[in-house]
Amino acid sequence: MKAHFSLTEIESIKRELADLLPNVKSSHRVEAMARGLGWNTNAALRAELALADMERAVDEGAFADYLGSHGFHGVDGGVLSEAVTRHKFAEERAAIQRVMEREPNLAKWGFGVHDEPAKPRAVREAEFQSNRQAMLNPRAIGEFVRAREFLSQFGQRKSINRKISSYGLKHRAEEFHRDNGSDDPYVGNGMLIAAAVHLGFRTARTGINANLNIGAKGSNRSTPSTHVPQAALGPKPRFQAWRNMMVAAINAGLDQNLFGLDADDNRWTGGKAVYRFTLADMPAIASVGDASFGELVFKVALQPCSDAEKFIEPCTGPDIRFEAGEAFASGWLERRKGKWLQTGPRPMCYFRRELLPTIAGIEVQPHGYSPEGRIML
Repeated sequence: MKAHFSLTEIESIKRELADLLPNVKSSHRVEAMARGLGWNTNAALRAELALADMERAVDEGAFADYLGSHGFHGVDGGVLSEAVTRHKFAEERAAIQRVMEREPNLAKWGFGVHDEPAKPRAVREAEFQSNRQAMLNPRAIGEFVRAREFLSQFGQRKSINRKISSYGLKHRAEEFHRDNGSDDPYVGNGMLIAAAVHLGFRTARTGINANLNIGAKGSNRSTPSTHVPQAALGPKPRFQAWRNMMVAAINAGLDQNLFGLDADDNRWTGGKAVYRFTLADMPAIASVGDASFGELVFKVALQPCSDAEKFIEPCTGPDIRFEAGEAFASGWLERRKGKWLQTGPRPMCYFRRELLPTIAGIEVQPHGYSPEGRIML
């Protein structure tokens, strides 16, 4: 598992480790974390991250070995991966959970219970449940992210493509990541299917595998988005309303000096910033968080509820409708490869019917970035 880390994020991961390993001394936890993220000491970690964010791979063995050498034997190195996952990949885990709810017969190896007559049915069922729960562990989430990146190159056609199964695609995904220099290219069959469902592909089950309506690479017929939409975008007014809310939130954050348009130019303190502004004389609340790789994630609500702040946390899953306010939208701002609002075919947004014409009818101009651009992974 690889991720970009900042000093602010390191503090969040330290808190997760304190929750996961309460009986390990704080000094040992942070030193083990530094080893597990590729530094020789915590001081070296802090010195380098004070200069710039860095991408590092989680080394579970180094983490466990350090704790073992200081008397904390038997600690699973996967605890570090879990702490990183909780902070960096919370939305991916939530996405997998939604897929699991939609596909109750999907497990990490694929669909259904393996047909192994030598094993009692109860044993096979237990193995299936164990393999299903394994879809939520850090290693599986890494496979999901790799599968999502691979599948996002392809469009969607109207009919199911019977020429290649999910099992064949999972091998192609591994080749794709191997060719791009990954030292951990593995993708499980079930995690590829989960990523496909998440991206909006239709599936047709064939034993433990599935066929998809996968089209040609780079096809524009129906380009999959980074996240499964929870509501159809519908007519153009909904897209315009989403765009206005997102641009207004980004503009307000820039005006309030919470961040800049250069990659990793984050100026707020703590894990995220929550701020308020107005749009079309309506009160609004927004949050901004670091989505890594120079991206920012925004969530914004108009005419917010009294407890809206807890619903627009950057790490909160996208299944928010009207809990936060009378209108809700979320999205990402790219800053590393350019400056643009990432616009998929069906952005995440909900509006009360009476508010939609007002929000869609205004035009908010972006301050120094493009209001449209492709989704980055």
